[in-house]
Amino acid sequence: MDELNQASQNSSLPQVPPPQTNIVPPPPTTPEVLVRTMESDIQSVRATGEPVAQPVTPLRPSGFAGQAPITPQITPVAPVAAPVQFPTQTAPAPAPMPATETKSGRLLLWFFILTLIVGIGWATYKYGLPAYRAMVPSKPTAEAPAQGVALEPSAAGLAVPPEPAPVAPAITPLGATQDALPKIETDGTLPSITAALVAEAKKTKSASGTIQEVSLLNAGAPMSFATVLGVLLPEAKTNGLDGILTAAFDPIFSAYLFYDDRGAWPGYIAKINPASQIDAATLASRLQAVETSSYKNLFLVDAGAPTTFRTGQARDKYIDRFVPLATDGALFSYGIFGDYVIINTSNNGLVKALDLLKL
Repeated sequence: MDELNQASQNSSLPQVPPPQTNIVPPPPTTPEVLVRTMESDIQSVRATGEPVAQPVTPLRPSGFAGQAPITPQITPVAPVAAPVQFPTQTAPAPAPMPATETKSGRLLLWFFILTLIVGIGWATYKYGLPAYRAMVPSKPTAEAPAQGVALEPSAAGLAVPPEPAPVAPAITPLGATQDALPKIETDGTLPSITAALVAEAKKTKSASGTIQEVSLLNAGAPMSFATVLGVLLPEAKTNGLDGILTAAFDPIFSAYLFYDDRGAWPGYIAKINPASQIDAATLASRLQAVETSSYKNLFLVDAGAPTTFRTGQARDKYIDRFVPLATDGALFSYGIFGDYVIINTSNNGLVKALDLLKL
């Protein structure tokens, strides 16, 4: 009973906790960590001689149990020199422009503008007004009213002005004075023209390699190029050659005799009329009618049978058509040479004519 009472009294008293002691528990065990550094690798290789370095346990910082405190190694650092301070240079302020220079600059500007205006005015007066007046059609005066000339179509399909009577020019294509040329009178027929040229060749008897220009007349008047070729080539009236000879060429022409050791060889030079407005290709095509005409009539003697027409080249820039004949040296050719058409009976005569024409 006493024990129960004692236990009851003890349970009713407050519980006193046991006294605490100042004991610090030990730190937890840290697992060993192995590391590798460049320095440890170098020391490991030196110590062991193995090519593979071994990791090492790093040193623990001071304060751990069982580890002596580590004294930091302080390497003295050389003091850094203070940066050099350079003096700052400031550009001087520009001096104000004198008033006299500003005034002279304005005067030069005004002088340039005035010169430009005067130059434009002078150029307009010198070149602009004459050009404008040239473009403005002039009005016909009452005393001389403008009259048109009716053009007649030719057999070649070109507009042909009425053919005036040929007037002898001051200078012929080959350079001889017209008045000084031998005048050969004919009745305008083929036998008469041939006989007159033969007689002139016998009378002149020029040196070999020379050209003599002549003037063919009919009833005292010079014959035109179309008339002479129309007589020498009778087919010109039917094959269209007569029309092109009339429309495309000036009526005044040059007839010549080329002399060599075998005799005299005639030739004819006509200048292309720019008013015909015919191009070289069309003219060459129309002139091919010569090849089907009686071109043997141009020779003063029978030159024999011809061969075949061929295309040749003279002076490396002119194209002509030619056909050799049986007689040695006899060659009929025709072609366009610059502003001229040359029809001749000798190749050497053609070369000499081109020399005199400076082609």
